[in-house]
Amino acid sequence: MKPTTIDFGKIERLCRTVAPIDLAGVPLYIVPQSRIPAQFGGKSVCDGFTTPSLDLYLRDVIGPAWQGRGPCMVINDLPDSDEKHVDHDVEQPDPDYLELDLCRTALHELAHILERPKLYRDRKEVEPQRIIFESLVISHAVSNEKVDEPTVPPFQGHEADFIRIALHLRHRADMAGMLVPLYNFCAGRLYGLSHANRYREALGTHHTEVTAPLLARLQGIRDTMSAAESARRRLWDTCTDRALLARRAEINDMLTEAHKKASEIRDELQSCRERAKSDRADVEWAKRADRDRKQIEELQNRAMQNESKAKDLESDLAKVEKRIGKLERDEREVRELMLEP
Repeated sequence: MKPTTIDFGKIERLCRTVAPIDLAGVPLYIVPQSRIPAQFGGKSVCDGFTTPSLDLYLRDVIGPAWQGRGPCMVINDLPDSDEKHVDHDVEQPDPDYLELDLCRTALHELAHILERPKLYRDRKEVEPQRIIFESLVISHAVSNEKVDEPTVPPFQGHEADFIRIALHLRHRADMAGMLVPLYNFCAGRLYGLSHANRYREALGTHHTEVTAPLLARLQGIRDTMSAAESARRRLWDTCTDRALLARRAEINDMLTEAHKKASEIRDELQSCRERAKSDRADVEWAKRADRDRKQIEELQNRAMQNESKAKDLESDLAKVEKRIGKLERDEREVRELMLEP
């Protein structure tokens, strides 16, 4: 089923409205599932997911929108045919229902982000190969149904602190005029949890007592932040230093090309790995089928060639990622210079 056009900017604004202080000064990346390549959870079984390093795993998907490290979430805009927001007569998702569901998922994932000690994990000293490996692990995890483990409670990761944060966010959304559905908002029955209404009733008037005194202050902070950001953008837009403008344009062009190159390498790398895996399977089949030694050796050599090429591609990708990092630092330095009178 094709994704319905959704205003993801509106969803980001909702997140910043309900958590203005927590998200102040950092980019928030909300990535639609429909943009995720197959090799990284493109067939995710989740409504959404987030990890402390997800922005690094999806840097190529984020592309030119990348503004440096920040919390990141993926929300699934590819509903299954049996979802409640699908009109089975026309086999297309109802945009209104889908948008509300995506807002619900976004606030759920935002609660996970805010529950962390930090919004994202510092990975400055980590090798690019490690990031690539982690991305593949996450891809596998989100592409497969959850396996119940007797020693692990089904609600792990959705305990009391998470539920409290999630309901606070939902309450703030209500006060901002956005009525987000409570269905499965706190994970729900599949995770061994009660309906979100039960937890909201248990909290009683706690939401109002805690948030009401802060609303005026939050609005003041929001207005100040908005004015400061507008001022920065005006300085960038009205900068007349031709050298800085030319340098920024040059860096942006190089960044676009580098992201494109990284994406191409990732695609080729995935293909090499798949071919090598297929060749190894063919080798085992040939051995069991008692094929002649020459055929088996040819398959083994082919597998080794693909594995060797994959290693070379990993090295190439690491170099491109390093170049992207340097270009992003250069771009930030130029932006700061453009703010000077």
